Amino acid sequence: MSSRASQQIARQACDCCRMRKRKCDMGSPSAGSPNGSQGQSPGLRERKQQCKRCVELGLSCTFLLPVAARGPRKKDRFTASTTSSSPASNRRASVLEALHRPDVPREMMAISRTTTSPSNHQLVTRESVEAISPFANQSSPQSVFSTHSAPSRLSGTFPTDNLCSRPLLNRIMSDYLDHLYPLIPVVHRPTFRADLEKGKDLYDNSFLALMLSICAATVGTMPRKFNEYRNAPNPLRFKTRTEMINHCYDMCLGLRGPDYFDEINFNKWASSYLMQIAFFQIGQHNRQRMVEVEAMQLGRLLDLHKISSYDSLDCIQKQLRKKGFWLMFYGYIHSQLQNLRKERLTYLDETTMSTINLQELMPIEVDDEMIHEDFVQPQPEQYLSLTTGFNVASRIFWASLLPLDSPGSPGAKEQYCNCVRSKKPNLQFTHLQERLYDLKYMLDGLPPQLRQWATVRDEEELDGLDIQQRRVLHSQYESMRANIHVSHLWLQSIVADQIDALRDREPNGIQVDPVATTARNCWPEREDTCRQLLHILHGIPEIHLEPNGHHLTYKVRDVAVTLLACPFDSQHEVARRAFGYLREFTDILSRLDGSETINTLSLQSWVDTGRKIGRIG
Repeated sequence: MSSRASQQIARQACDCCRMRKRKCDMGSPSAGSPNGSQGQSPGLRERKQQCKRCVELGLSCTFLLPVAARGPRKKDRFTASTTSSSPASNRRASVLEALHRPDVPREMMAISRTTTSPSNHQLVTRESVEAISPFANQSSPQSVFSTHSAPSRLSGTFPTDNLCSRPLLNRIMSDYLDHLYPLIPVVHRPTFRADLEKGKDLYDNSFLALMLSICAATVGTMPRKFNEYRNAPNPLRFKTRTEMINHCYDMCLGLRGPDYFDEINFNKWASSYLMQIAFFQIGQHNRQRMVEVEAMQLGRLLDLHKISSYDSLDCIQKQLRKKGFWLMFYGYIHSQLQNLRKERLTYLDETTMSTINLQELMPIEVDDEMIHEDFVQPQPEQYLSLTTGFNVASRIFWASLLPLDSPGSPGAKEQYCNCVRSKKPNLQFTHLQERLYDLKYMLDGLPPQLRQWATVRDEEELDGLDIQQRRVLHSQYESMRANIHVSHLWLQSIVADQIDALRDREPNGIQVDPVATTARNCWPEREDTCRQLLHILHGIPEIHLEPNGHHLTYKVRDVAVTLLACPFDSQHEVARRAFGYLREFTDILSRLDGSETINTLSLQSWVDTGRKIGRIG
């Protein structure tokens, strides 16, 4: 039996481990003082060391939170606590508030746990550390973070400091909300701003992972922004986007404990979804597949596709989850149309699709600022909601697979599942022709801001907003306009490819006029699709095309490659015109494609090490 002197005395956990309710293992000395703890008092020794968890996550290991007295409370104290908070809880709240406030002196942050006592806790009060918020009186839409309007947070107090400085992080969050949010709306803007302003990442790992994933998706999608961050006053330390995205993902994995999947929420789904977007943008397709499957599983567990499960949600969560469903639906359509190897798992299946009412899953066409937990306000008439553009894009993908009639509605036609159509080429041919026809004419009557031949080319109709707000909103409309029309033309081209492939594969199983369906007779439609796409790409500045990322470049490439199959002789006028279009597409793609790696999306980019390689000869 060991003596009392040899027993290890229990020590206080650091602030981060206390807030996260994790065991604090003080087994790692801080950098620069590997042997500095010998011969010193316990208080100084603790401050010169960092716990293993803080070292792994790059956090500042502090002991600022006060320690409540152990044992049962005295009777009079317990009685008093029923009507007012205890002194210890007041001190804890004061110190937490100080950690979240931007103008606390650095000397005050150096106060150790031994000096935090009832006699001096009044130094850290709301009055002494009152913050200046950059979001006060802010109306939507506007750049939601101003790195110059409020003092920066103290260094070393946020877990994201291992990634970049807090002012630069705010700038990345601003760029996401200004540029990527209309296309990937995985946050409720007012709630997200408030959570970021109060430093929710200090105590909520799922929110911290969401922030890291937003950083990864923003940097991966917009190479220009990454170059700006590298030249900022507090620049990024990463040399490539790939390096930063991999670091973000490693930090996200470091936040996961054994019980990570025991409790799920929308933020966890959004984090996985954004990370797979980031990996897709930098060409890490094997990693992207695996993270995408994780997002699929979380989406199924959250019942994003079941409108009946939305009854117990508040208005904010209902809107978020509806948008989340459609973001997953986009990937499902991609897998249905271009999963030639059949190596990708899908979010939905034929049986599940037959039970889903897609119309009921459409988000309400109002901006986030109109949505509160208990009620939804109407959208102001003078502003087109960003959700309207999101829904238009969603209906385009819907129309490429099924008619826009809601299941069970009086006008809905009976639809055969894909397994039936695959055995009856005539049914499949009719289905594809109907999809192509619906796609062609479904965008008639779009709002002026989203039309292909847009009439609103500047911000003159955005009354009531300042210049910066107008620019941001106009940029968002342009990015959505590019996404809508490029996706619209791309899906038409993909469906036309399927029709051609079916006609070549089943020449005797389809009852059509063979003359009317020859390659030469169908070429004018192909040429018109390419001409419309070039008009869109030339009509929208590249700075507004960039937020669409490689999803846009791959779609443009898929449409452009059809020009190589021109059925006319190279000296024919039509062929020369096709080659001219092809040169223009090549020039545009050379500027839009900022890949750091070779595109291997259509190739087998993985190696099965269990297979034997046969001998040659």
